Amino acid sequence: YTAKTRSQHRIFLQMYHEEQISNNNSFRKSNRPSNKRRQLLVKADSKSGSSQIIVSDMIPIERYYAASDKVFSAFQESFEKGDLDGAYVFGKRFARFSTECLPTHDSYKSSDAYFKRLRRKNVDDVRAVLDGLEYITSLMDMEEMGKSSAGSTNAESRECS
Repeated sequence: YTAKTRSQHRIFLQMYHEEQISNNNSFRKSNRPSNKRRQLLVKADSKSGSSQIIVSDMIPIERYYAASDKVFSAFQESFEKGDLDGAYVFGKRFARFSTECLPTHDSYKSSDAYFKRLRRKNVDDVRAVLDGLEYITSLMDMEEMGKSSAGSTNAESRECS
């Protein structure tokens, strides 16, 4: 994230928070401008079946970590390209798999140094993804607010002509 992007993000959060206070609403995640967009993305991803993974103890956990690394890379690449929707979907997939599926593997809590190293890296990646998802959600909120204000500006200009 660049300093300019972080600055824009802080300004957005401050403006959004002030707007919520002025409307006597609380700043709740459940009432964010991008809720519908994100719900549609999650729904479409769950229908595709690509987020449904069953972990088998018959398959070495290293293969699951390797697969999760690929999803993590796709998350990063999508974000770097500015594809917020793609980054959001990959981030949600990665976080869900890493926090819900991987821990069910028998080797997940192994005390072996190699498995511990893989697990620590994955946990660090999960933290990065969760921070990234919050940031992406804020950027999506900004986009949705921009769309709604552009729509109201267009409506106002039509009324005036």
